[in-house]
Order: sequence, then C-alpha cells, then structure tokens
Amino acid sequence: MAILSWGVGWNDRLATGAELANMKSVIRESMEDGAFGMSTGLDYPPGSYADTDELAELSLEAGRL
Repeated sequence: MAILSWGVGWNDRLATGAELANMKSVIRESMEDGAFGMSTGLDYPPGSYADTDELAELSLEAGRL
C-alpha cells in the first residue's frame, strides 16, 4: 500500500498534520491486520517528496506493534 500517496497524493509537498495523522492511522491499522513493516519507495514519487521527519514519524508508528 502506498501510504505516502494515501495522505498527500502525487503532490510535491510535505504532508500536513492531518495528512500525517491519516497516514499513521493507515499504518497502525495495517500493522494490526498483520503487515510486517513498511516500504518507503524513496526513488520515485510520491515517496521522493517526503522529508526525514515525515518518514521518522511513520517509521515510529510502524514500530509500535
């Protein structure tokens, strides 16, 4: 599942607080449903638009379970 495109779409900008919260919710639900982790796909859009802080927040959420 492309979490970054889930929140921001294909726009070249940082996620808003609400979009980041939405992405974290999707990660949390996915992990609870049995996902093993997340992949960033930073070589291509929209993953290439994410900044370090956004990726750290999403990684922390994935690591909680």
